[in-house]
Amino acid sequence: MATTGLVGRHDSGVRPTRIAAVSYLNTAPLIEGLEPCRDAVVTADVPARLLGALLEERADVALAPIMDVLTAPARLVVLPVGCIATDGPARSVVLFSRCPVGRIGRVLTDPESRSSAALCEVLLRRRFGSDAVVERGQAPIVRDDGSVGEAVDAVLLIGDKVERRPPAAEAFPHRLDLGAEWKAWTSLPFVFAAWVCLADRIDEPVVARACGLLDRQRRRNAMRLGWIAARRARGHGWGISDAAEYLMDLIEYDLTPAHRAGVQRFAEEARRLDLARGSAPILFAEDVAAACPGSAP
Repeated sequence: MATTGLVGRHDSGVRPTRIAAVSYLNTAPLIEGLEPCRDAVVTADVPARLLGALLEERADVALAPIMDVLTAPARLVVLPVGCIATDGPARSVVLFSRCPVGRIGRVLTDPESRSSAALCEVLLRRRFGSDAVVERGQAPIVRDDGSVGEAVDAVLLIGDKVERRPPAAEAFPHRLDLGAEWKAWTSLPFVFAAWVCLADRIDEPVVARACGLLDRQRRRNAMRLGWIAARRARGHGWGISDAAEYLMDLIEYDLTPAHRAGVQRFAEEARRLDLARGSAPILFAEDVAAACPGSAP
């Protein structure tokens, strides 16, 4: 996991809070400006690896895929300080297909996020009535010419690679934006990832400090999304105007009641398909007595 912001310990000897974030462009509005903060160490990685940082206590809070909140071996609490969500098209979570959705037989999913893979299966089964085989844990290989190395009907890609190196339109003419399909089916936003902590650590000072920092930075960054897009786009393989539209018009960062309702609906659908068998109800910090002091929902 790469360290993107690192500062020394407080003069008092209290260690910085450890924040594990997603390494994609869409996370910049949640963490931009935290680099010089003396109270935090921010690290970045692909979504699928962030739960491990939390469980192994290498992080105090993490921007974990919402599917991990359902299936983690330890109870997690969703904190009211930000998320990665869409209320319509996501642009960076796309199923590329050689054929219409009703004819898809085999899908290869991007291993970097469990939430997107599960959402893909939920939509295929429940929205489209498909019995396609959805394979996880393998990385679809998109060559320089846009061809895909595997003999599959469809590939699910997420993150900056959708913008940077999508499959060739000639070979994969059908494109399903999973955020748009979820919205059309449920009329709800979809939350791909949210800030979480271990439930048994919710009352620790380092978690409270992380909540305060993340809440404040998200609110500040909401006022300068265009500047963030201009600053970060090229490093993630985006054009500046496309990045600005993406961050300002498509991605949502506030965990509102509507977003929580979307999370609950997704949990129901995942359980219905045995993707989250036996999972406990999702625990939100607002429902916990010691809910993240110092933060503002």
